[in-house]
Amino acid sequence: MKKITCLFILLLSATVDNQVSVNDAKLLFRTNPKAELKIISHMNHVLKDTDTKEKVEQVTTVYTNGDLSLDKVFEEEMVQFIKSVK
Repeated sequence: MKKITCLFILLLSATVDNQVSVNDAKLLFRTNPKAELKIISHMNHVLKDTDTKEKVEQVTTVYTNGDLSLDKVFEEEMVQFIKSVK
């Protein structure tokens, strides 16, 4: 079996994610200190910007709204991370 080594890891966590907590991301980060951890305020599990952590409201107004764009900070972090990988 071939061993694969991952050299670049970006962990993104969202402060209003109802499925994966910031604490979960921090625990995962502790397992690999070479990783980068970014915590994005007002982003939810589907990578959209929202001010509510209320699950029903997120599902009815954010999860199902295809017109909402990705969170801008998420986009910036992804671009920056991809550009940093050489």
